[in-house]
Amino acid sequence: MPADQPIREIEALASSAENMRVIAFFRRNPGVIETLEGLATRLSTPAPELRKSLDTDIQIGLLRKREIGDRTIYICDRREWKRLDRLVSSAIESKTSPATMRR
Repeated sequence: MPADQPIREIEALASSAENMRVIAFFRRNPGVIETLEGLATRLSTPAPELRKSLDTDIQIGLLRKREIGDRTIYICDRREWKRLDRLVSSAIESKTSPATMRR
């Protein structure tokens, strides 16, 4: 993994208010299985705007998209959430280590 990849992934996750709301929703509700329309209703966000955020989260790996019959559902990938937690911790540590901190 390139050294700056954790920072790029974190920046992608924080790229929009809508994406932060999606992340917060799935973080609070990790077992939820929902459609785009259901998420749009729950988050009071237009589906087209929400789709961009979901696509970002799928690319990073936090969410998975599955086809069930004629519906597309979104679910949380808990293993990737654990990886994200480690990435955030690592990024914070690298930015706040004694060598990078100046008074």
